[in-house]
Amino acid sequence: MQGYVGFGLAGRSESDGLSATRWDFAEQLGLRFHLLANRVIGEVTMRHWSNGGIRLPNHGQDFAL
Repeated sequence: MQGYVGFGLAGRSESDGLSATRWDFAEQLGLRFHLLANRVIGEVTMRHWSNGGIRLPNHGQDFAL
């Protein structure tokens, strides 16, 4: 089993109803594991995407994959 953490930044050409800015940040935390004698890889990940509170409204989105 392996754990991982990720951070990212995304720029868009315009804002929309979910994010009041053109800049968004993403964080993720996950576990990767091997099944069936290492022939299959499974993964469980939590992700959060938002503008980091730069400007309101900051509707942020959470994902469980």
